[in-house]
Amino acid sequence: MSIALPLLGVFLAALAVYFTSRERSDQAEIRSPDWLSIAAVGILLAVMLAFASRYGPELDRPWLAAGGLLGAIAATIPFGAPSLRASACVGLAAAILAHLVPAQGVPACQLALVAGAGLAAILTGGYAAALGATAVVALDRFGSMSGGSEHLSYAGSLVAIALLLSSVMQALLKKRQVEIVIAFVLPLLAFLFLGFWLKDQPLAATGALGVVGGAVLAALLSASVPVRPLDAGIGALISVGLATAAFALDRGTGMAAALLGALGFLLLRGNTRAILALGPLFALVLFRLFQNIYPETSRAFDIGQHYALIGLILGAILPLILVDSFAFAEQAKAKGVGALGLLALVAMGLSPILTVFLGPTGAVGFIVGLGFAGMFELVRQGTSLLALSAGTGMAGVMLVTYGWLSKSLDLTRNEKIWILGWSAGAMLLIALLSAFLLRAEPLKERK
Repeated sequence: MSIALPLLGVFLAALAVYFTSRERSDQAEIRSPDWLSIAAVGILLAVMLAFASRYGPELDRPWLAAGGLLGAIAATIPFGAPSLRASACVGLAAAILAHLVPAQGVPACQLALVAGAGLAAILTGGYAAALGATAVVALDRFGSMSGGSEHLSYAGSLVAIALLLSSVMQALLKKRQVEIVIAFVLPLLAFLFLGFWLKDQPLAATGALGVVGGAVLAALLSASVPVRPLDAGIGALISVGLATAAFALDRGTGMAAALLGALGFLLLRGNTRAILALGPLFALVLFRLFQNIYPETSRAFDIGQHYALIGLILGAILPLILVDSFAFAEQAKAKGVGALGLLALVAMGLSPILTVFLGPTGAVGFIVGLGFAGMFELVRQGTSLLALSAGTGMAGVMLVTYGWLSKSLDLTRNEKIWILGWSAGAMLLIALLSAFLLRAEPLKERK
């Protein structure tokens, strides 16, 4: 299965991209990456790998490099302004491909893939690829840590195969009513099959619940109707309700299954508004994954603690800053790419800095806050999936680096202040330079 499944995923993804490459969706924020953007992604990857070689475990370094590269490629291709569905299919296939590395390297490769895809998408616009890959990796990781059948570690990848097949069938049939049925039925059948094959009824129930929840969100937050605050609030309640019901049935694995079920349906339908409403569910899944990987943080989250509040606020606001910066960067052309590259470096460096300065409490708060950025983007009438995909990238960096930097959590207060002062100063300079690049070009055009 470890070879056949990735090959099948790549084949189906290639078909899906080929058949859907000319589709355009008014709801999908798609950007065709140029060579300057790709060069910026290369520099970002080089910085990531340098950090990994300095602090990461020696045995994991090849798999971290492979995962980061795979994620960046998934967020960068295909060219030619593809549809949201085509971009999502590339991300699903990339998550499946992570199983090609040796078993001992899969966890590191998967987490680096999430980080690489989310950060590269800031520059390339491959938001759907980053989100799809994150959801698949989450379910695979939860399955591998569940202590059940070894095949559970492929649960997310098997559902991804069903989603890829569904995308190919939709592109071939091209009938809206039939497409909706296929997008709903195939993922539903995939979860039911997994439940029967693995004798895991809670997995089947939570995945099916997620697909149904995604359909309800799609109906509630249709692209043809303006989003009211009430609709956004109801969407958030549905997202939290899915997390609550899934957690009661199958804990973290159930929440990941519900997320993949709902997100898979919405990616196939190209409904960015409804995807943004899944922000709270994304937050809870990533929080639970972080908690499972680093059990010592299980008691770290207390909403009343100052560091937790700082993490929550930063996590909720930073992705929105990137969304607004992207709008300026589209006008500034070459300078805009440079500005986005600098902001991506800030986004990548922020997670380890917060780990050192705020400790486990702030780290957990930051991860939870990242998921709510998508909800805020929806409330302010936005449709950019960057609000969520940038969050998954920063959360991926946190998932990868927290274990490396855990020894630094015992630093004295003066040492932490020294680190914060230098790092904050460096990031402030980068942010100011980025702001200058974003503003310079539009001012010239006005003259």
